[in-house]
Amino acid sequence: MLEVRPLNNQDKLDLNCYGCSMRGIVGTKDDEIIIVAGVMLTDPLQAFSYLTDEARKHPRLIVRMMREFKKLVKTIDAPVYAIADEEEHNSERVLQSIGFKKKFDRTYAIGGR
Repeated sequence: MLEVRPLNNQDKLDLNCYGCSMRGIVGTKDDEIIIVAGVMLTDPLQAFSYLTDEARKHPRLIVRMMREFKKLVKTIDAPVYAIADEEEHNSERVLQSIGFKKKFDRTYAIGGR
């Protein structure tokens, strides 16, 4: 079963990020994380994501994750930055569809009031 839910402390352990300060969401298949996206609470705030080959087989899950990530970013009162992955040919298009605006090269930002 595919599910999208908030990132929790157990997920951070599973992802070897327990000491990391972040907010995020995960996409799971049969309770196994196959996609994760979120914001590292650093200065400046940094968006991150990772998807497995298994996640690529489920485009509807990816779209649900994008929607939830967009909602997450809207709750943050400061700019969030992202760098489009050179090896992921859709990364710039995905960032733009979420609402990120290109700043320079492959660097994007969203939010801030």
